[in-house]
Amino acid sequence: MAGKVKVNDEGAELSFIDSGRPLGNTYKTIVCIHGHTYHAQIFSRLFAYAEQENLRVIALNRRDYIGSSAFTATELRALHSVNDKLKNGETPSHSVMDFLRDRGLEIARFLVWVIRELQIPPISQSGDEGGLALLGWSLGNVTTLAFLSNLRTYPRDIVETLEPYLRTFVMYELPDYSLGYARPQGGYHPLEDRTIPERTRGISTGKWVASYYSHPVYSDTNLSLPFDELATARATGIFVEEDDSRDVFPSLTSLEVLQIRTPSPKEALRANTMNSFTARDFVQCADTKPHERSDKHLMRLPLEVLRHQMHHALYMGPEETLNFNAFSSDYAETSPVLEYSDDYEILLPRLKVQVLFGLASYWAVQWETWQLQKELDKVRTLNFEGMDILTRPVSFVPIPGENHFMHWDNPKKFVELCSDVI
Repeated sequence: MAGKVKVNDEGAELSFIDSGRPLGNTYKTIVCIHGHTYHAQIFSRLFAYAEQENLRVIALNRRDYIGSSAFTATELRALHSVNDKLKNGETPSHSVMDFLRDRGLEIARFLVWVIRELQIPPISQSGDEGGLALLGWSLGNVTTLAFLSNLRTYPRDIVETLEPYLRTFVMYELPDYSLGYARPQGGYHPLEDRTIPERTRGISTGKWVASYYSHPVYSDTNLSLPFDELATARATGIFVEEDDSRDVFPSLTSLEVLQIRTPSPKEALRANTMNSFTARDFVQCADTKPHERSDKHLMRLPLEVLRHQMHHALYMGPEETLNFNAFSSDYAETSPVLEYSDDYEILLPRLKVQVLFGLASYWAVQWETWQLQKELDKVRTLNFEGMDILTRPVSFVPIPGENHFMHWDNPKKFVELCSDVI
């Protein structure tokens, strides 16, 4: 099934594909939002395995991608102006925050359409069945975080519609331009590598992102993750619960413990995902046009904008009482301070957050995830010492042997994993 949904008053539409309704009325639904270049069809391999896991998979195309409405000139000006101001040493205007809020509202309206028009089952009384999850992959996390961080600005009926349905918020394969953490010294990206001819840097980046890495930190001798204790019965992943007091990543303090450049075939854990990509696959799954118009600007949003968005998504205090020291040079070392009034209402209080990442994925995914875990560890420590910092429940799901394209290379395992974590 495929279709389009109107998501704003100007008539903008989001196109989508849908695995279809499983038998019965106990299934869970997951809406997937793609990253850079590879659009909704990159999730199409999940469809063959969805029904056997009692799962309905819907994947949408973000604005500017094939089938969905292009951004208007006004919307593009708001997005492009951010980097123009930064180049001139100016403070970014609120226009980019408005741009992100509008994208978040479009996602909210899409989810409401899924609930009302597709008549998906709500979360069951036991909490084990039904309901809806939202997943952002790679750059798509910027859009999903825009949705969650702006809940308080949406019409009341949207939030009330979402409440009985939205159960899980999935951050899958967070890249290094998604949460607002500064890139570490020595961070590598092929687009910035002058030893690569400019005309081939895009191809090199594709191979870099789609490689399977053997990071030294995850070797048998250096392994710091408690794999044996926390492996699931299906061995689909490792679950580190939000209230687990152990430090998940105790030794990760520099890039020396990671492979940061594209591994050679001998160094790689497995063959590059792109090696199995046919010309037909690329035509069906990729759209390169949005890069110049919009995506390259989404990849360069100011860190303070991304931090603001992440914190208003994951921390649940009123905006006027949040003090994140957002311009600190080492953000993960700072701590938010929250105070609550007796009548403050937390929206979607049952929503849980799952952070999925492949241990064979490229270095930036590892680093961004570590920084988030480091910050949340500090929050737990402060709460233990007597502070009252309220966050959504966050769990980390490291996945051994998988890279940035697990949903394409290993769709059956990915569907099983999604069924377990949402």
